[in-house]
Amino acid sequence: KGLKLINSLKDKGLNVFFLNHANNRINYQIWADFPNTLKNKFNNKDITNLKNQIDIILKKNSGGTASIFKTLWIKNGISNLKTIFKLPNINKFKKKFTNQSAIIVCPGPSLKNNLDVLQKLKDKYFICSLGHSLMALDAKKITPDMLIHVDPASSEWYRKTLKNYNFSKIKLLILAATCEKQLFKKKAKNIAWVSTNNSYDDWICDLIGDKNSLLNVANVSHVALTILTNLGFKNIAFIGLDHSITEDKFYINSKASTREDLKIWGMSKLRTWPAINGGTVKSNYKFINSIMVFERLIKRIKYENNNINLYNCTYQGALIKGFNNITLKDYYKKTYCEQSKKNNLILEVINKFDKFLKLESNKKKLLDSFFYKLKDDIDNLLLLLNEALKLLVLEVLNNENLIEIHSLSDKVTKIINNSKILALGTEKYFIDYIQRKEFVNNYKEEILLYKHLFENLYNFFIDFQIFIKKNNSQT
Repeated sequence: KGLKLINSLKDKGLNVFFLNHANNRINYQIWADFPNTLKNKFNNKDITNLKNQIDIILKKNSGGTASIFKTLWIKNGISNLKTIFKLPNINKFKKKFTNQSAIIVCPGPSLKNNLDVLQKLKDKYFICSLGHSLMALDAKKITPDMLIHVDPASSEWYRKTLKNYNFSKIKLLILAATCEKQLFKKKAKNIAWVSTNNSYDDWICDLIGDKNSLLNVANVSHVALTILTNLGFKNIAFIGLDHSITEDKFYINSKASTREDLKIWGMSKLRTWPAINGGTVKSNYKFINSIMVFERLIKRIKYENNNINLYNCTYQGALIKGFNNITLKDYYKKTYCEQSKKNNLILEVINKFDKFLKLESNKKKLLDSFFYKLKDDIDNLLLLLNEALKLLVLEVLNNENLIEIHSLSDKVTKIINNSKILALGTEKYFIDYIQRKEFVNNYKEEILLYKHLFENLYNFFIDFQIFIKKNNSQT
């Protein structure tokens, strides 16, 4: 059950299958090169094109996010190491905003209905924006105090918004350690970093010494709530947290899309969900999953801090249990205090940042040691894999050859397992090996399988070696 074998890379039914099951976290392998008697005629271009199509579908539906972004997380993390060594982790400001009130601005279609009220409140509350909300805020001349961005990949909306946005008035820009490198060069007044990928960021946390355990998070809105809770805010309100589709829009600035676009984004399978103001709204699996994550997160936050008040002031959208649902105007009446210390607290945060601008000599030694060890590991792995591949191309392998191949394999595995970053980067190749091994029936196929694994690893480490040299030279 759940296993689908397809004997054509060009079968239209394959794309339909992934579209219709994109929320089921599908693992897939394309075995065009696997020994068989079907004599499939696939070329590398066919395979690459199909992989790209499937990855786009899965990425847009949040299916298998970790497997899709793992390599990018690693590369971005390495590229950002020198920078984040000089910047504070968000942990440095834990509970610095105790008893203050904030508004988190999300990019749901109903955000437009709250912008006029928000404009009047912008000097009375800490405004925390997500990246997708910036265009809408900028159009109303609202500059958020904080901006949180965690996506590792550049995208069309990124190029339209973040690339050209004037960051100079942003008082606190909070970036995931694995964001695109260029974002750390933005001229925000202050920048802090956060690790958002839990076990996938462990190697960064081990190196730098700061760790953020973001439990029950699946997207940036969950991350924002967790961060503001840790910063000590007593009252936290969301606007634009729709989790629903209005006029074929899932973001405030998204356009009514073609039928195919809606299908790829999961809008082809709409579901009704209770609405925040009564009745129902149109939602989808992606949003419903996020709602359920929110409900678990809210329970945990309230269990750990029963004095915190969480509000959903979204104008219209899906119901999320655990929030106090009120209007933005009522949030102001309920929580605003004339003695708000917003401006003074921000100045305190700025003063704290002054202590983190210089890369200390002891941290530079750690960074140099990290790159030296990584380079040394990769050099040794390439030597071992090269020796193994020389043996695997022999027409006849004797017992001594086989013993040597297994010995080389053990050495390769040991080096990889002793490095979290190399284990993450190569995980997919070992999964591929294990899955293929189930179909191996004879000695010849086993040798071909070993060769396939070692070739994959060798090519990965060649590319990674070039990447490491480039980034190490920049440090």
